[in-house]
Amino acid sequence: MIPIACRRADASPWASSVLQGGFRPWPAPNQCKTGRTVINSSSQGRQGDCRIRRWAVWRAVMDAVGNTDWIQKVANGGLHIMRRGDVDPDMTRAAREQRSAWRLDNLAEWRRGLEELGHYDPEYPYDIGHDYDWDWTTDPEYTSDGAHFSEYDNGGAYYPSDLRRTAVPLYMCDTGRDRLGNRVEWQPWIYFGEAMAVSLNLLTRQGTPKNMVSPGLVVLPPVFERPSAIADRPDMDRIFRIDMGDPAPELVFECLSPTTAEWKLNGKMRLYAALGIKEYLVYDPGGMCAPGSPARLLAYRLKDGVYRAIKADPELSAPACPAFASAVFGTHIRMQPWARHQNEGLSDLRSRFQWHDPARGFWRDPETDKRIRHEREVLEGYAEEWIKNYLKGKVKIWTLMSIDLLHVFLENALTPSIREQVAAVWQEKGPPPAVVDRIRTVQRTPEEWHAQLLGAVGNWEGDAAPETDKRIRFQQEVRTEAVIAVLHVFLDKELNSNIRDRVAAVWRQEGAPANAIDRMLAVRRTPGEWHSLLLELVAS
Repeated sequence: MIPIACRRADASPWASSVLQGGFRPWPAPNQCKTGRTVINSSSQGRQGDCRIRRWAVWRAVMDAVGNTDWIQKVANGGLHIMRRGDVDPDMTRAAREQRSAWRLDNLAEWRRGLEELGHYDPEYPYDIGHDYDWDWTTDPEYTSDGAHFSEYDNGGAYYPSDLRRTAVPLYMCDTGRDRLGNRVEWQPWIYFGEAMAVSLNLLTRQGTPKNMVSPGLVVLPPVFERPSAIADRPDMDRIFRIDMGDPAPELVFECLSPTTAEWKLNGKMRLYAALGIKEYLVYDPGGMCAPGSPARLLAYRLKDGVYRAIKADPELSAPACPAFASAVFGTHIRMQPWARHQNEGLSDLRSRFQWHDPARGFWRDPETDKRIRHEREVLEGYAEEWIKNYLKGKVKIWTLMSIDLLHVFLENALTPSIREQVAAVWQEKGPPPAVVDRIRTVQRTPEEWHAQLLGAVGNWEGDAAPETDKRIRFQQEVRTEAVIAVLHVFLDKELNSNIRDRVAAVWRQEGAPANAIDRMLAVRRTPGEWHSLLLELVAS
């Protein structure tokens, strides 16, 4: 949607009063310029389907990536495209103060103008210090459908709406739900009572208590958990009345933007502490906390009524990506920054919030899970096919692979005639167990070639009709050998041969872990943790 500002389109007295009041001409209620329907809060309240709302925001985010300019109508009827940093005289601090003064002197007329907005909400504490137009606002807490957030600095310089403010919590919601279910909610409305607003000096410019906020994301108490099949709440179920006895969220997340950093790091922090919210996460996408500040996640935990910074865990932190222990998530969390967007020159919106899975040993989010799921399917398919072919006696592929390894690794250790002799036996009876290790042993001690390469051939199945316990033991041995084969192939670059041999020896003696595939996937991402991932709790 491309917003149209008509601030200087008409020099009539009516237009002048509208300008002072902060309103511009708008289309008929419930219909915006593009023909897209807008929910009218005065008649329908917040009863729309949250899935529609999430889709609408997602569509708006995607549209805005290619339309970050503001088309402004000028006095001669032409159009002026507002770009980042352009100065709008109507939006300087002096001009906004002038409008605020007019509104304060004409509250009734200002209120009547608000009521004509298609997105008007009779419960919202509108502030004379902000502009509320038919499709945009400068109020960061006003998240009503149909009015997007626009930012200007004190000099009237225009900032296209920082899409990360909306997109980062939206992506984070899906990741959080994978860990905590539908207790994680995106942009709810939280009412906390006028008395608390007054005590914290959270007032509008005209002195009305600001008794409602809309955080970027919250984690609700378990009492609000819904059946797992229900993902999104209707809008009416996303209103939480702490002033009427609803428990406060356990965690709140906010993303900073140019004009909201001070509010979220001070006013909102005091409010959330007063509400007893256990943890507060703040994401600076870069340059918001201070000029040139890096993109980073800030984490705070409530202690004695005050938020104190959570120290990053050095063992799990990475450069420019600190990891914090979260009591609410029950594990470590972090925000993984993304690279610059290649086409638009914007920071990629999809900064990835991740939580650490200690059982699997890696960081998780939907995209990482999808990639790991694919890798696991490939590896498990490889191992299962290896086992299937061996148990059925269909070892042709493995035999050919083993013969190839024989010729490659023992080219200088054994003569061609000996290698051909071994290959002929393997083609008839199959290679011996632990064939990779046996080939490596012959590399070091060629004189043992006969015992290593031919002595155990045909001994995989033991007795012709093994008893049940022998069969189970045999199947476990086959599975272990399959997993070891995956180890050597999959971690060839991450771990040197000595480490892989050491792991293989332990697995043959004690058995490979049940989740060996997941552990190898984790080692591929963090090779330095190979010992804890591959050797500790092997029997699990």
